[in-house]
Amino acid sequence: MFAWAATQQKPGGFYRIRKTEHPAHLPTKIQATKTGVKITLSDQIKEVTPDNFTVKTWDLKRTKNYGSKHHNERQLKVTHALLTENQIHLTIPHLKPTWGMSIEMTLTDQSGKEFTRLIHNSIFHLPK
Repeated sequence: MFAWAATQQKPGGFYRIRKTEHPAHLPTKIQATKTGVKITLSDQIKEVTPDNFTVKTWDLKRTKNYGSKHHNERQLKVTHALLTENQIHLTIPHLKPTWGMSIEMTLTDQSGKEFTRLIHNSIFHLPK
């Protein structure tokens, strides 16, 4: 599956959900905070450090043509990462509203297995 601004080259789909005994570790909520973002996962994970995250933001150029390349792309430094149950609180200095943002996470589940998740989002305003 893919939507606007995706880079996927081939069609895909979401065909079936099958219950397993394995946690999914899916992001279920993302919230902008005064100092960064808070991410809620479907399942608990082991500890986190700022090195587990790569955060990028970019601008888009609005034109009559559909789509835009990333303009003014920059990588933001995560200076602090705090795990509370299944919520991750990231401190990201200099975070501003942005049309495009990606948060890549390389995390470890409770059994010690490493996995990666990628979130694409926008931030329209930050809490005061």
